[in-house]
Amino acid sequence: MLWDALIRDYISKCEGVTIMPENVTEYLLQKDPLLADFSNLPKDIKIREEENILSSVRGFLDYVFQNTKAS
Repeated sequence: MLWDALIRDYISKCEGVTIMPENVTEYLLQKDPLLADFSNLPKDIKIREEENILSSVRGFLDYVFQNTKAS
């Protein structure tokens, strides 16, 4: 799970800083090789897909932080 590793890496680099889902989304767009052509998408599709990625990131962050608190 590439996103799992990338998001956890991002979180570890942001110790003591508020994690913003928008920043994590940007990080994924920069680091995930499968998203390399994202910038080439038509604007309307790019906006839609960025919202989908952002939604996924929010869910993942909720999951990670809930499990961190439970530990």
